[in-house]
Amino acid sequence: MSTKVVPLSMEDILVESQKLVNKYRHKHLDYIFGVTTGGIIPGFLVADLLKKDYLYANLRPTKEKTNIKGKPTILIIDDIEDTGKTKKIVMKMFPKTAKIYFETLFKAEKNTWISFPWELQCQNEINSRQTKI
Repeated sequence: MSTKVVPLSMEDILVESQKLVNKYRHKHLDYIFGVTTGGIIPGFLVADLLKKDYLYANLRPTKEKTNIKGKPTILIIDDIEDTGKTKKIVMKMFPKTAKIYFETLFKAEKNTWISFPWELQCQNEINSRQTKI
């Protein structure tokens, strides 16, 4: 079975980010995180549009805990949901007392590869450098 590729534009990312802004505009948020690597750009966009500080962190799914204490309200943003594994791992990184919202911009269907604009730009750069060699 072949894999369907769905290319997204920066406009697609902005539209989905704005939906999160609308959803969280009136909620108190102590922290906004983007899951490394795909959630960093959407996380920054949402934080900027909400006029909130964006906490850049190397938030890779790991068994390590963050150093956040207390009962914070946290918004965690990832680019895509496919298996749900990232969410399960990342949620365990924060204290159980935290109120956590975990959002993804897109949900992947089976046998679908979602290609983000930053991936396309990187691939184009790699291709252009290879042709110059």
